[in-house]
Amino acid sequence: ASFAGEYPIDDPAVEKVAPILVTDADSSQHSAIIDVMKGHNLVVEGPPGTGKSQTITNLIANALHKGQRVLFVSEKMAA
Repeated sequence: ASFAGEYPIDDPAVEKVAPILVTDADSSQHSAIIDVMKGHNLVVEGPPGTGKSQTITNLIANALHKGQRVLFVSEKMAA
């Protein structure tokens, strides 16, 4: 497996790709959001408490902001 690099999130061109953050995001989370908004497929994984749900929330917010539809599916009832 390979890991994606991080974007310079303060770059105005990068910021235009994913302008909406409804929850806090660190640079790796923000970079994952940018990758998805650019049309890349990815898997976000990690132990509990690492911000996966916040990343998904920000992804959905950015997609809706751009007029896209979102289908969210989860195995877990908590989601």
